[in-house]
Amino acid sequence: TFTSSAASPTPGAWGTIRVANTAGARVLLNYTIIEYASAAISQECCGVINRSAISDSILRLNRNWTSGYSSGAFEFWRTTIEGNLGGNQAYDLLRDCTVRNNPAGGVIISDARMRGGVVSGNDTIANQSNGSGTVTACRTLFTGNQRLYRIDATECTIARNFGPIEFRDPPTITQSNICNNGALDVRNTSSQPATFTNNYWCTTDTAAIATRIYDQRDDGTLGLVTFTPLRTSASPTAPAIP
Repeated sequence: TFTSSAASPTPGAWGTIRVANTAGARVLLNYTIIEYASAAISQECCGVINRSAISDSILRLNRNWTSGYSSGAFEFWRTTIEGNLGGNQAYDLLRDCTVRNNPAGGVIISDARMRGGVVSGNDTIANQSNGSGTVTACRTLFTGNQRLYRIDATECTIARNFGPIEFRDPPTITQSNICNNGALDVRNTSSQPATFTNNYWCTTDTAAIATRIYDQRDDGTLGLVTFTPLRTSASPTAPAIP
């Protein structure tokens, strides 16, 4: 366990696990708890080919869960990321991870990639306040999150979040389940069209689906979201709809 020695620690009580891999080395952490850091782990250099990896671990109650060099990225396996105040650095790869109850982030800002796992109870997913921040996901469940921005999703379930998938740059979502995300399921805030075909919307009533998508049908300055053809039943390879 990497933690603070303070009697009552708070996020940011100590610095970070710093990976100075200027010679191209990588760090492997297994069955590790990292808590109360400014950033749980940070990497200085250089690129995404030789990733440092964290598996079967817990990153909790940190200010951020990764940080460092803009193209220095980490690979996470079966790791729980919870209670952190901020997010991750670019190009992190998450496989079968649980990202939950991060009050000001979860997976934010960066171009994270996910396969499997659950993303739940977070404040902001794929924050696009700076015009970037796509999350690319396959077979991941997104539920109970406050804000969803650009998510490229294949065989995912995006259901029972507190707001719609909102985007300025159109994402690609296909073979997924999109249901019951507040008053709307999708909000296009750009003039660009978007394609959300071959998805299941918990109904096959196209008129009902259209009312849950805010786009050119509601505001002529916005792009049209095309959602047909659609699935008539839940995607069998996506996580179950909660």
